Amino acid sequence: FHSDGVTKVKFSNYDSMYQATENLIARGHRVLAFYGSDGHSTSFRERHEGFLACVEAHKSENVVGLSINFDNSLLNYADDALLEKAFQNQPFTALVCANDIIALNAYKTLAKLGKKIPDDVSVVGFDNIKEGELADPPLSTFNVPREELGKEIANYLIGMFSERQLQYSQIVIHCPYIQRGSIKNLN
Repeated sequence: FHSDGVTKVKFSNYDSMYQATENLIARGHRVLAFYGSDGHSTSFRERHEGFLACVEAHKSENVVGLSINFDNSLLNYADDALLEKAFQNQPFTALVCANDIIALNAYKTLAKLGKKIPDDVSVVGFDNIKEGELADPPLSTFNVPREELGKEIANYLIGMFSERQLQYSQIVIHCPYIQRGSIKNLN
């Protein structure tokens, strides 16, 4: 929700992906990849930045972060050939995806490569869509509390109209992590 570039209500994209990446590093993953499309949306770019910041913070632990950015102008939410090539060039044990649809598309591409989730590659998404919960294995993800978003917007508007609200603000809504069967502990 944007109002003339003055107020922004958004989800914790950066912090959530930082947390996901840190969780994977704590579980022994040292070669991780981010799979998404920075040009698709600000939220995808923020998630990628969170991944990169976490990798940078852990580089003294020999953590390597790969960026697999694809053109999503056709809304395919995947680039199978690019993902395959990236994996063949530098095999990774963890794939952090910009959203659940991208993660579920990656499930298919990794299966074509003969890779099993989570045995060969751990996968994390973002959005907590129903298909992720039903996937085999169920996808680890971040829940996007849409009801809380609506409440925050309503509270902001009420405050704005009653002149109790700051003109310039940013509201960041925390997205809780849901760990399911797509993550393997390598320790």
